[in-house]
Amino acid sequence: MIANLPFWIAAIFGTTIIAIQLMLMMLGLNTADGADVYHDVDTAEGTEDAFKVLSLQTIAAFFMAFGWGGLAAIEQLELSTTLGTVIAITLGLIFVYIIKSIFSLAMSLSSPGVDYDLKDLIGKKTNVYERIPAGGTGVIQVFLADMLRDVQARSDSTIELSTGTQVEIIEVINSTTVKVK
Repeated sequence: MIANLPFWIAAIFGTTIIAIQLMLMMLGLNTADGADVYHDVDTAEGTEDAFKVLSLQTIAAFFMAFGWGGLAAIEQLELSTTLGTVIAITLGLIFVYIIKSIFSLAMSLSSPGVDYDLKDLIGKKTNVYERIPAGGTGVIQVFLADMLRDVQARSDSTIELSTGTQVEIIEVINSTTVKVK
């Protein structure tokens, strides 16, 4: 039993982390995005890709597969501790590869979105979506790149432009805001 203790510890640790992550994800409290720490550091050639493999998910998956695989090999298949350890490490690395492949596939499905230029809106008429206070900023809705988009809009008018008021886009102030009259 003492020889199996490292396998039990690894199995319980990895399974606990995976179970907690699964519960958080099911409750909508997935912290995977917030758990990563990004630093702008010069690295040797190729090391950046190596660190992409090391995440909480892959480490937990390694320990889970290592622990349960080693226990199964030693206790169920009655193999030696050495052979059980080799099988456990192999299973752990296979799980890391599978998790990395799943994340890589999921990332390849993402899209950067549609590029559009607010300058294309100059001269177009639209309606105010969220009121624009006198001399203030509100929101208009416009069709841009074949999609209805909310765009920040500013007015120099001395009166409030209420929701539904028709306005004309006359200028682009910055990358997220236009000027209307």
